[in-house]
Amino acid sequence: MTKRTIIEVRLRELLIDVNMTQLELANRTGLRPATISKLASNKLERVQLEHIARIMDELEITDISKLFRVTRS
Repeated sequence: MTKRTIIEVRLRELLIDVNMTQLELANRTGLRPATISKLASNKLERVQLEHIARIMDELEITDISKLFRVTRS
């Protein structure tokens, strides 16, 4: 059986940790609220690196592993 790599965005958890709403993050990063919502609910199959960089800058994240969880199943 082949194992599959699963990548999850931990944005919802991070926003809770910093007491910030998705809308507030969208406003601060200039990203569309729909984009933030899809990222927070892991409904995007592709992400733009520029979007990830903006989110990391706003949340003051320097370690990308804090934003993504990678598992094998």
